[in-house]
Amino acid sequence: MKQAAYPGEKVQIDIKYVPRECICFGMNDQNYYQITAIDEYTRKRY
Repeated sequence: MKQAAYPGEKVQIDIKYVPRECICFGMNDQNYYQITAIDEYTRKRY
């Protein structure tokens, strides 16, 4: 696999479930997820 040559060419995305015990506010029966994107060229996280 080749390395990214410019920003945005290759991005890794990770989605994780946030457990209910980690949330400090009312949830109204909703689930929450943390979504992280890492640009492989710059290594910046969003």
